[in-house]
Amino acid sequence: GGYSGIAVADGRAVTLDRQTDPEEVERVLCFAAATGELLWKVTYPVAYKDLQYGNGPRATPSIADGLVYTIGAVGDVYCITVDRGERVWTRNLERDFKAPRPGWGFSAAPLLYKNLLLIHAGARPDGCILALDQKTGKEVWRQLTDPAGYATPILMEHQGEPLLVTWTPSN
Repeated sequence: GGYSGIAVADGRAVTLDRQTDPEEVERVLCFAAATGELLWKVTYPVAYKDLQYGNGPRATPSIADGLVYTIGAVGDVYCITVDRGERVWTRNLERDFKAPRPGWGFSAAPLLYKNLLLIHAGARPDGCILALDQKTGKEVWRQLTDPAGYATPILMEHQGEPLLVTWTPSN
């Protein structure tokens, strides 16, 4: 089960789901877009506990430059090679950035901009939006005091300059 959308690039279709038997795990699944053949999967343990709408992960993966980025419902962030399903790096929003888990789980899809992975995390302090280095997962910057919400940030152009726009539970 899950609510994640499907990201497609270079003939690959990637999504996330949750399994509860024989153990509770989230999975990143990669299929051949043309045939539906399962090419690889990455599985990791989770504990949804009292998560509202606990069917599965919510955020759609993002794919660029041979890498896929995912965010699970309990805050597991993965960078995986799209061709082989090899883990490049992983972080956890709660543990590594002190981001309180929303009652419905982390929901906003990761956004790619230049060398950054932008995440609507609600980290403490001042980490509503986290910018991580795409290649290493290391924090580059953080901004805003708002908690995490549902909305994926978007990039726009304003007077010739890039503009990051986000909708939070507070603003």
